[in-house]
Amino acid sequence: MADPIDRLTGSRTVGRAGRAATTGAARLAGSREDLYVFGSNAGEFYADNAKYLYEWVLANEPDVEAVWMTKNRRVYDDLRAAGKPVEMVLSRTGISTLLRADTGFFTHSTADIAPDTALVPDSLRLVNLRHGESVKNTQLCPSNPELVSPEKVAQSRRWRASGVTIAATSPFVADVQRRCLGVSEDQPVVTGYPRHDPLWTGGDRGASARLADQAGFDRERTDETVLYAPTWRQYDPVRAKDCYTEFLPFEDLAADDLSSLLERHRAELLFRPHPHDLASDRVHRRLAEIEGEVPRASVLGPDDVNDVYEILPAVDVLVTDYSSLYHDYLPLDRPIVLVPYDVETFAEEVGFVYDYEERAPGPRATTWAAFERALDDALSGEDGYGPRREDLRDLLYEHQDGEACRRLIDRLRS
Repeated sequence: MADPIDRLTGSRTVGRAGRAATTGAARLAGSREDLYVFGSNAGEFYADNAKYLYEWVLANEPDVEAVWMTKNRRVYDDLRAAGKPVEMVLSRTGISTLLRADTGFFTHSTADIAPDTALVPDSLRLVNLRHGESVKNTQLCPSNPELVSPEKVAQSRRWRASGVTIAATSPFVADVQRRCLGVSEDQPVVTGYPRHDPLWTGGDRGASARLADQAGFDRERTDETVLYAPTWRQYDPVRAKDCYTEFLPFEDLAADDLSSLLERHRAELLFRPHPHDLASDRVHRRLAEIEGEVPRASVLGPDDVNDVYEILPAVDVLVTDYSSLYHDYLPLDRPIVLVPYDVETFAEEVGFVYDYEERAPGPRATTWAAFERALDDALSGEDGYGPRREDLRDLLYEHQDGEACRRLIDRLRS
């Protein structure tokens, strides 16, 4: 009879038979209470909440064996070189580790830590650390039901049936999770997000040097850094056109004036397109055009910076739209400029978890003149939105102490 691990390493996609096989193999292998596995973004990146909790456990829980699970050879090689425990998901030792683990932490789906969502043994205790909670509706909640795919419905059913623990940042966010993820009352736990711990406790932690190195700009001639990081057009599947993000979408944009503004403030403007938008040639052309016209503008893609949260302490102004990144940025209490050029379409197709305009933590710029003024005010420290940021921060974050990692682990042990 074939070794079950050999069968599992040879298949990525299986159904109930695969889950039965992994569950049976896990029983034979025996679960270890001190073995935790971590992964993120389908196993492709070393980033997000799972990364921060993994590193915290390595540093603070000597009796726990923490292992990062990946499908990316570069991530594997980098972590091995750094002396951190890591396994390739599709390797024999990776499967063996998964079968023996007591707890699995993921951010997107269980495919973060396993070859396939169907290959997660029932014995594995699951913790969904979440990729983010934004102002926009997700999973089961978009305004247009056509955006709720059968895959999302099936995923929510799996999460509810498995009793997966879900990290939340406040009672309000927990309510959103119950509604949009379709999970039960007790599944969300208000612990905070691990990736926010460094933001609450303060300090640059080398972020400025890393960002300058990764973006390739001269720190000696730079006083301010502006990150332009919008979300993707979530309504794309139901619109019969090329629905990718428009960067600086102003008909009257004056590139020379933007260059002068950045030069006056000794500021760098870094564009961080969503991975979804990198599939568009139009987006690439637009960003290349801006780079060519504005000397202090450059593109910072996922290959340059896998973990955008790591560089947030080095960002002085955030430009975005409906991205969850502006929620992540709130602990720093720094200016945010919003560019909601398609807000009516977004509201109609996707919808929001709270009133977008009423709770906006920064000015909403839909013309070049408004954007220029908002960015100038932000770089001058005169944006005037501090109270709005504080109100939204208090709605979204019950704990503002940098102890999310500790709370999560304590909660699992209680």
